[in-house]
Amino acid sequence: SLYSLLGDQCSFGEIAARWIRARKDPEKRRNFMKNWLAYPDDPDETTSGAVNLPLDAGAGAGHRRGAIPAGVDILTAGFDIHKRILYGAIWGWSDRDHHRQGWLIDWNRWPVDMDADPAGVLEIMAEYRNTPYQRPASDDGQPAQELWPLVAGCDSGYRSGQVYLWAASRPWIYAVKGIRGDVRVPPAQKQVSYYSRKLTTATPAGQPLPGGGISRYVLNTGFLKLEFYDSISAGIHQFPVDVDSDLLDHIDSEELVRDPRSGTEFYKKRKRGETEREVVELRGSWDNHWLDCCIYARAAVEILAGGEKLSDLAPHHYRKKIKTSVTNY
Repeated sequence: SLYSLLGDQCSFGEIAARWIRARKDPEKRRNFMKNWLAYPDDPDETTSGAVNLPLDAGAGAGHRRGAIPAGVDILTAGFDIHKRILYGAIWGWSDRDHHRQGWLIDWNRWPVDMDADPAGVLEIMAEYRNTPYQRPASDDGQPAQELWPLVAGCDSGYRSGQVYLWAASRPWIYAVKGIRGDVRVPPAQKQVSYYSRKLTTATPAGQPLPGGGISRYVLNTGFLKLEFYDSISAGIHQFPVDVDSDLLDHIDSEELVRDPRSGTEFYKKRKRGETEREVVELRGSWDNHWLDCCIYARAAVEILAGGEKLSDLAPHHYRKKIKTSVTNY
């Protein structure tokens, strides 16, 4: 592809951002696929809503998987729990340029049995959360330091009671649940539109939670996803240069639609058959689990920050955690 020829002139992140901007407009999409991907100019082949971006070169400016760029203040994680599989993602965050800048650091998935062995699922999450990453020193005087995710947004849609019990005894776990939500949030309400906080004192089965209960966070995923896609397009959120197509399939698995009756706009999963990536025999919707992990990690940093600057919070939180057991889960 042309990307393999332009690797030292243009980063993968820049090309990905161009695709995000172009993918919803047929003419812009056609031009992108012709000029950037060297696809044939065939309208029948270029009207899909998603495409596998070329990842063969992995060159250009940017960070690699598992590396923390200089300037990152805090790491958070997101977990999407299912009966037989657990998805996780780790993001680095900074607000030094008046934006909530984000870098995808790592992602993974594990075979699990949430029904038979929930303790094993928690152990995997704790081990992944306690993985240390080395941040290099920055040009503005930020010292080199070992970082790890301070908190994790954990999906409570499956086995909610178990997740509530985890969150009640482990402050690093935020029990989250997404709702569709209208994406059209007035700017003045932006800060309060990421999530709402609800006190939960018992599991769905009626078991009292230790400590008087937990804060359960209901996420406006419509608004969060709109901001997430816009931030990718603007280069505020960045992926590693060696990101794989499997993860990008999850990231690009949803589309913005409008309810014709209410006028609300929201994100929903694409159906198989609506993209060039389909295998004809497959049915159902595209997987969006790593997208959800990214949204949970994004919400987690807002919950942790509570409106404060990350650069002010980070030294206190990392010193506090170093004094306690890193491996205590």
